[in-house]
Formats: sequence, C-alpha cells, structure tokens
Amino acid sequence: MPRGRILDRNGKVLVDNASKMAITYTRGRKTTQSEMLDTAEKLSKLIKMDTKKITERDKKDFWIQLHPKKAKAMMTKEQAMLADGSIKQDQYDKQLLSKIEKSQLDELSSKDLQVLAIFREMNAGTVLDPQMIKNEDVSEKEYAAVSQQLSKLPGVNTSMDWDRKYPYGDTLRGIFGDVSTPAEGIPKELTEHYLSKGYSRNDRVGKSYLEYQYEDVLRGKKKEMKYTTDKSGKVTSSEVLNPGARGQDLKLTIDIDLQKEVESLLDKQIKKLRSQGAKDMDNAMMVVQNPKNGDILALAGKQINKSGKMTDYDIGTFTSQFAVGSSVKGGTLLAGYQNKAIKVGETMVDEPLHFQGGLTKRSYFNKTGMYLLMISKLNAFIKRIYV
Repeated sequence: MPRGRILDRNGKVLVDNASKMAITYTRGRKTTQSEMLDTAEKLSKLIKMDTKKITERDKKDFWIQLHPKKAKAMMTKEQAMLADGSIKQDQYDKQLLSKIEKSQLDELSSKDLQVLAIFREMNAGTVLDPQMIKNEDVSEKEYAAVSQQLSKLPGVNTSMDWDRKYPYGDTLRGIFGDVSTPAEGIPKELTEHYLSKGYSRNDRVGKSYLEYQYEDVLRGKKKEMKYTTDKSGKVTSSEVLNPGARGQDLKLTIDIDLQKEVESLLDKQIKKLRSQGAKDMDNAMMVVQNPKNGDILALAGKQINKSGKMTDYDIGTFTSQFAVGSSVKGGTLLAGYQNKAIKVGETMVDEPLHFQGGLTKRSYFNKTGMYLLMISKLNAFIKRIYV
C-alpha cells in the first residue's frame, strides 16, 4: 500500500504519492520452474519488458532452462564425479556455467530475452508473496490485455503501484530522504529487523532521513490474504482478510511558504556577494526557529556546485562543519560574566606575555601593552561578531 504523505505545519502537501499501473506475479507453494516459464512465455506476448537489467548469469541460467539435454551432454564426466561424491553440487553448477560459451548465449532471440526479463522477476519473489513484474511505463493496452487473460496466467495479477511525488520540486528534497524500489527491497544490513516486523524482502522502505526515521509512521499496511491450496500445492481460492491501508501522514513544523522565501534570500545573497568579488562564497545555510518553543520553521541551504550551478543544500544545515570564528570572542566574555571571573565595566591591561627563550605572545591590537583596554569596548576591535 502507498506510504503516508508529508505535510507542512499548515497542512500543505510536501510529499505525496503518484499511482501507476503494475503487473505482479505470486508464486504458488509447489509451482515448478517449467510452469513459471510457461506463464512467462504467455505474458511476454502481452507486455514489453526492459531487457537492460539482464546479466550474463541470467542468460546462462536461462539457456540451461531452455536446453536441459544439451547442458547434460556437456557434463558427462562431471555427472559421474557428482554421483561418486568427488565433487559437490555447487562445484558441478559452477563448472556447467563456465562451459557455456558466448556463442551459445547469442542464440537467444529478442523474444527469448523478453521471456527471460519476465522469468527473472518471477524468480526474485518468495512463495505466496506478490512480486512486481512491471511497474514502469505500463500502457493501458498492456494493462487491459493482461487483465483479460488472467484466467490463463496463473499467479499473474494487475494492480496499482506508486511513486513518491514532490509538489515543491527540489525544496527540502534532501531532508525528505529516499524510498527503496521493489528491486532494491529492504536494506541488507536490516533484513532480520524488517522481516521480524512482517516485511517482505522486496518491500519498499525509507532509506534515508525523514523517510527512514519515520518508517513506522509512513509505511502502508499491507493487504492480508488467505490462500487455499490443493494437494498439489496450487492455489484454488483466495480471501482478503485485511484490505490494507495507506500509511499515516507526517506533519512537520516547517512553513513551506517561509521556506521558499528563505531559499530565495540565500540564492540572491550568494549571487550578490559573488558578483562583488567574493568568489569563495559558494554556499550558505539558514535555520529559522520559533524562539518560544524551538519549532524549526525553515531549514534552507544553497550551494554552487562544480559546474557553477546553484543547487539546494538543505542537509548542509546539520551535516556541514565550519570553524567557529569571532563568535568565540563574545562567547568568552559571556562565560567570564556567568562564572564571575570578570565584571561588566571592569578594565584590564592587554599586555604581552613573555616566555622563556624570547617567545612573546601579544594582541594584534595592542602590540606595546601600554594602555588599558575597556572590556565594554572590546567589540570596537572586532571586525565582526555573531551572537
């Protein structure tokens, strides 16, 4: 089911879902490879697949599936070794793959590759778990053709899938994060964690930032099905136990209108400073908060990339590092006041410090150390100070 939306503080939609047509396949408990291949061949006559993802290993496995007798004839010696225990099954399989030559793979026709593209997706799923066969650029003609032939395509179904949609373009795009595709599924390092929570390996999950942090809120509730199978393992009927539901919405403290104003301001200021000769001014960030409760109202960043183009850099507001600079001076005075090390209005001699060996440390503003420096006038000697 689709994920929940992400909204700003006023309810304006920042991240939404765009529905799209999809073709899926659900493998039965005892469905054989030959049965799956037969279904793939029928389905290939109704839809057109992208074959760019097919690997050489896919082609070799498929060639073996299409030519089992030829494959067996190539392995007479190895079969005897497998039978007497001289080699293991994985060694046998590895040697078989190594014997299949490029010329044999070139025998696969464009029609064969269409079947293979479907067949490899069928094999990517687990038993009784819907697997996406095609969810990109499914035409209405394809969708209708498959829908009409479902009775002749065991395990195949037509459904709706979704993609994330961003009404405000790249604004806050980095903060929102990304969601995995059906092909990517759940992250490998979190497989056990997600499987224990009822996820399937090919489920789409948040991979970064808000999509990842609020996965439990945004994730949709999957449709729950009850399948009845006969003695051979074929599904004879199915029942919907829970229709599922879209994920919950996530409301942020961000004010998108203020966010856009801040981004515009940063864009103009960077360009203005660069036009005045500040060529090192290549990025700037700004965070706007409500001083009464700490709510983040805007979180904006802009930077000039290597090609000289202005791009969004909102994640720079909390991932970038900068030297603290002159703000330390004001902070030092404040720390002195708070700890009663100095008093407001107190004066002191800003005199040089002399160390053994003739080393001297002294203020740039008072090289002689001969006059008094009023703490209250310290800011007059500071080029800039940020509080």
